Amino acid sequence: MPRAGGILFDLEQVSSEHRQRFIPAEYDALAAMWVRFVQTSHALGHILRAHYRARGPRPSLENVDNLVEELQECARQGQLSDVSNYSLRMHAYQVELFYQATVTVLHRPYVFGGLAAVPATAPLLWHKTALAKARAAASNTNNILEKLIEIDAIQFLKSMIITAIDPSMQIHLFDYKSVEPLISGLAGNRLQLCMLILSKLRETYWSAGVMYRLFERAQRILQESKRCNLNTVPRLGQDLDQVVNDCDTRPNADYHNRLQKHIDTPVLDSSLEGWPLMSNTTTDALPFWDGPLSFDTVGELLGPGSASLEMPSRVHSPAVMAVAHKR
Repeated sequence: MPRAGGILFDLEQVSSEHRQRFIPAEYDALAAMWVRFVQTSHALGHILRAHYRARGPRPSLENVDNLVEELQECARQGQLSDVSNYSLRMHAYQVELFYQATVTVLHRPYVFGGLAAVPATAPLLWHKTALAKARAAASNTNNILEKLIEIDAIQFLKSMIITAIDPSMQIHLFDYKSVEPLISGLAGNRLQLCMLILSKLRETYWSAGVMYRLFERAQRILQESKRCNLNTVPRLGQDLDQVVNDCDTRPNADYHNRLQKHIDTPVLDSSLEGWPLMSNTTTDALPFWDGPLSFDTVGELLGPGSASLEMPSRVHSPAVMAVAHKR
């Protein structure tokens, strides 16, 4: 595993004139960030091999604990707010996005797979712990995206960020399916922030447009499902009235008024009204991709076939980070 000291030793061999001209002054911090990125990529490889191999048993509880420990070694030391330099903070945020995405990928199979995916020797509440960790990582991803918006750095994000935010968007979409209005509404708002980022990135990367359309369709499917569920309320009310009639009793007029008001109010969809991302089509912004989307249910989007986070095998080198920093 590379170390920052080895990178710094190589840079010290460069003449001071060329170093001052081509290498940023904060190259020691950039070297540490790159090493952390490599370590996170190494841990991600172990996670993908454990969860997404074609054959073999599922990872045991001991295997998962070892993966958690390996990821903890990649955790950032200190607060991102401690980085005062603009360019360094931008790079630090992006590396942190990759880390949070890897944490999400580790716990994601236990969120989507339910109790059936939990290791046999796991404690009783282990599934809830995995869900809490996945939600925390997805929430941290949104917090970092907000910081990137605040420092006006979205325009400098690389295409890898599109892949890095996908696991968090899947967690948000999973929570958006919840029957609890607060959980569903919060997840919908968090998902819209990610959609806002994709809407900006699709101006540069066509893959962002594809991802945008996938999640746009998934949200539309869920909205239609919720509307169908809401439309069943009057039928339930009619059945209730029939039972009441058979018992020779009548609910009072106030009860009917309150019930009708509840039926006519689209509670579950109110948080999504007024969002331009939900009303605008992506055809004009994505001329290179106009084929049909390949899933009909949200479960297919959350399935194993589309649930792998794959970072490029050739990670960014310190020189690449230095050039990007210099620009």
